Amino acid sequence: MTHQDALHFIKDGVIIKGGVWADLGSGKGTFTKALSNLIGPNGLIYAIDLDPGVEDLERISDQEDQAKVIGLNLDFTKELELPQLDGILMANSLHYVKNQIEFLEQTIPLLRLGGVLVLIEYDISVGNPWVPYPVSLKKFTQMAANLPITKPMEINRRTSIYGQGQMYLSIALADF
Repeated sequence: MTHQDALHFIKDGVIIKGGVWADLGSGKGTFTKALSNLIGPNGLIYAIDLDPGVEDLERISDQEDQAKVIGLNLDFTKELELPQLDGILMANSLHYVKNQIEFLEQTIPLLRLGGVLVLIEYDISVGNPWVPYPVSLKKFTQMAANLPITKPMEINRRTSIYGQGQMYLSIALADF
């Protein structure tokens, strides 16, 4: 996915500009870069991934009108010590988490009241080697009913270029 594709895909889901965000499972930073554009120079993003190259994402901060990015070479599924967040972006990363409910119960309290969880996932229900624990929109909506977040709202959808069907973007707000 190009930067412009990522930017277009997430722009309507990034409803909070500026503030402090975390990109959990940021990978090579495709969506981190788009998020940085969208939240702007008054924002801060903690890009968290096991890939040691995550620290290279800090170079995004060198560009004008971009949020500051701090790359943390950590396992995002472990307990994280972060400040209260305005937003969490999880782009194709929740499907790597086996115990998704437990993970979300531990992660959602990092959001301030009204903070936004932006989730990008494949809308499939059968796992495969690339998407071991799929999170269809239906499944995410069912999980959300038992979590301190609002009912997920689908914002965008596109066909996966990797043959994984449709990819969706949904948002839910912290609602404790």
